[in-house]
Amino acid sequence: MVYDYLKTKANITYTNFVDDIELWFRDEKSDTKDFWVLKKFTVKVQMQRITKSGELAISYAGTSKVLKKNLKDLNAPTEIINKVILNKMLMLDSQDDEVQRNLSNSYPVFYLKFHSFLNLPVKYDYNQNKL
Repeated sequence: MVYDYLKTKANITYTNFVDDIELWFRDEKSDTKDFWVLKKFTVKVQMQRITKSGELAISYAGTSKVLKKNLKDLNAPTEIINKVILNKMLMLDSQDDEVQRNLSNSYPVFYLKFHSFLNLPVKYDYNQNKL
């Protein structure tokens, strides 16, 4: 029920490997000509960890960049593509059949292996609160 409500609010929703809900919201003021920037939050429903009733724990999980060029136009080697955004969903495998059928609607999530392939400038966000 929480997931169904939140998926209407975020640009991308995803249930991670521990069944927490990840919400990705586009940060338009941080977008570049090559990337969309999305702020990520994790929502966890838990019982009686801090209070004596149900709780909703929300944490900030940083940002991700999504390449504005789709997989069809990118023509990149498949081994450098990991996560893909398809129809507001995070797909963990670029080789997934649904992704392969929809290359023109599939956008790769940027990570460092793309840097050398695409020869794009990358700005690193340094957060003093993280190691």
